[in-house]
Amino acid sequence: MVRPPFMNAPGPEPAQMLRGFVDIRKAAPEFLSAMRDQFGPIVQFPIPKPLCYLVSDPNWVDYVLRVNSKNFGKATIQYRTLALVTGFGLLAADTPAWREQRKVVQPAFHHDVISQVVKHSVTATEQVLDNLKAAKSDIVDIDHQMMELALNVVGAALFGADFEAKAKKLISATLSGLDVVVARARTPIFPPRWLPTILNLKLQYANRTLNRAVDELIANAVKNPGANSMVDLLVAELTAGNFTKAQVRNEIVTFIVAGHETVASALSWALHLISENPDIQERIHQEATLVLGARQPEFSDYAKLGYTQAVLNEAMRLYPPAWVLSRSVLADDEIAGIKIKAGSLIVISPWAVHRDQTAWPNPTKFDPTRFLDNSKHAAGAFIPFGLGNRMCIGKDFAMFEGVIALALLARDFGFEPTAQNVIALPAVTVRPKNGLLLKLTRR
Repeated sequence: MVRPPFMNAPGPEPAQMLRGFVDIRKAAPEFLSAMRDQFGPIVQFPIPKPLCYLVSDPNWVDYVLRVNSKNFGKATIQYRTLALVTGFGLLAADTPAWREQRKVVQPAFHHDVISQVVKHSVTATEQVLDNLKAAKSDIVDIDHQMMELALNVVGAALFGADFEAKAKKLISATLSGLDVVVARARTPIFPPRWLPTILNLKLQYANRTLNRAVDELIANAVKNPGANSMVDLLVAELTAGNFTKAQVRNEIVTFIVAGHETVASALSWALHLISENPDIQERIHQEATLVLGARQPEFSDYAKLGYTQAVLNEAMRLYPPAWVLSRSVLADDEIAGIKIKAGSLIVISPWAVHRDQTAWPNPTKFDPTRFLDNSKHAAGAFIPFGLGNRMCIGKDFAMFEGVIALALLARDFGFEPTAQNVIALPAVTVRPKNGLLLKLTRR
């Protein structure tokens, strides 16, 4: 088949794309990596509108996300679909709106607030440890436990110590709405939102529930000012006239989405990987025992858990929670010698970038030493939190939470793989399909 005339970069012909449709649906990250391996650092897909390019070379990733980020916006189908639930909060907002929102939201991630994450992480991890100790079987679905852990941390940070009483409906509605987002992303042709399909009705119900729950939260925060949760900080901006009620709603839902599955995914894959590498697992255990002993972690302990940090980073390299990013080209540009027209879509897959052999020797090997103090990697080669001025505002939040939880888990338990065939399922994040069954041994 002749290549379509609109294609000006290497890439698959339409017939190859059609043959790979099942692979795209079932294993999109691997498909994108295969495209990079076959066609090179920039790949054009046979899609006429918008013109669509996959960029995988770390230097050009750095160009898109950081060096010339002003020319690459977030007005893409990926973020518009996500905004069906989150609204245009920090994660989905295009650059002009994002810039103003960032100024207002930034205080919610101040050092004093982040320091509380350790306390929330300890509390949530101890609950999981209690669950594991009380389990009737030594084989446990760790992914389920990590989802509970991450939800408890983000809930406490957003809503305060009694968040379960405040936010159960809100969190449930957010996760229900995300189910619809995933379904839309996996379906090439989706009915318009006004049609009363099962999924559209589910989304409408989720958003009505979200709006009512946020109204209740805001009313409660206005009546009872003075707390230091993220919701209270956002409501203070509402009272000051810096945010509208809709913006408060969008940021709260965005925090739930961005701070829940992402951290749970990172922790699940880290535990999966150390279960298969007992020497690495033992080193985390020894570090946690040396630094913490039998006591609870404190904020200052994070810096001392350097190897545990490296393990979490290496887990996110191999299994980046956010496995695909997208940008819309605002003005004509050039990438890797290819002319890129305004209006084109740039796709960046951290999964593919993190497996670039030029940046990561033996890229599929689990090797935390890549991230020890004297290790360096190319700009754009490691992007689990994005890059540049739109790097995830919750990066420090996620790292503190993940490292503290991983250290406590490895200190108190040993993890072994089971006979389960662990498969990565790309949805909003990359999660283990059918959960993650590990055999646990108390230390």
